Amino acid sequence: MALTPPKSNPKRQRYPTKYQVHWEKEFPWIGKHSTSKTTAFCKLCCRNFSVSHGGKHDVKKHATSSMHILHEKSGSLTTFVTTVQVEDQAVTNAEWLFANFICEHKLSVEAADHLSKLCKRMFPDSVIAQQAEDWSGRAVRMALDMASVKNVWRAADAVCFDVDSTVLKDEALDELAKFCGVGQEVQEWTNKAMGGGVSFREALTERLNIVKPSHKNLSDFVSQHTPDFSPGIKELVAILKERGVAVYLVSGGMTSIIEPAAEILSVPFENIYANKLKFYYHGDYAGFDEDQPTSESGGKKVVVQRLKDKFGYKNLVMIGDGATDMEACPPADAFIGYGGNVVREKVQQGAQWFVRDFQELIQELVKDESS
Repeated sequence: MALTPPKSNPKRQRYPTKYQVHWEKEFPWIGKHSTSKTTAFCKLCCRNFSVSHGGKHDVKKHATSSMHILHEKSGSLTTFVTTVQVEDQAVTNAEWLFANFICEHKLSVEAADHLSKLCKRMFPDSVIAQQAEDWSGRAVRMALDMASVKNVWRAADAVCFDVDSTVLKDEALDELAKFCGVGQEVQEWTNKAMGGGVSFREALTERLNIVKPSHKNLSDFVSQHTPDFSPGIKELVAILKERGVAVYLVSGGMTSIIEPAAEILSVPFENIYANKLKFYYHGDYAGFDEDQPTSESGGKKVVVQRLKDKFGYKNLVMIGDGATDMEACPPADAFIGYGGNVVREKVQQGAQWFVRDFQELIQELVKDESS
């Protein structure tokens, strides 16, 4: 009897491996390629590499390459992001402009590199252009981080705004100090606090001890001081509310001073997380409520975590001008630095997306709706 040869198993078709976002938890130096689903980008080496064949194994293989090891020894990604060494503010501005351009037009790394070299040739008399090859790589990394933050921004289900120098143009406590005749002394402490030079609790204590506002001082100030809003903030808050996004005002300032602004913005008073002054029965200043989380450094981080735990927000964005705002991310899912009123160098260097005009945030939302 003739034997029937066994059927051969058909070769299993192999599909290329796609980039997996969860790899970033183990390898924080990688990012998703802007167009290719099978390509990863190394933020340290500033180059693409394929993951189509081995997936995570390809990432590990890249990590053992001599180029990657060399860049890793020269400084960690965290060090790069937070302590970028720049010669002057003009170079920092050039980096941000170039990063925005790369992100907006979804340039490849190769195109960005070519453009930086082209700028060097086109503008031989420009000191900044001649340094382009030094800072263009940083701009590429910034563009990748910026794209990630923009994704969170478009999907935001909650936004926490700092108030002083963000929602409002001025620092309310500084204005209150001027009202009470001690403006210059308090301004010095404000700069220390916002720049991250001293703890916020120390700065708040010292500033209020200088002002010592009575209940009457505070009431008179609130009644005579009209909120001076930053350009575009009213429109931005209105758009967020139309999209069903929860809006919070999280501030190291005083609740009683913030409430008039919240009322104009139609933000519920229960969505204000700020500090409360205490007074003696005759109305003299008696200190502040130290149980409020925003009365100390790290307080905004506490508020954000409470909001996420209570409401289950998945894409909460913190927006502000100061170091106390930046430190709220994480647990915030993204931080956007704002420099429309004052640019704080530490925030500009540390923020993955830094804007000087709220129209930039509005345009991103409008573009999202029209796409």
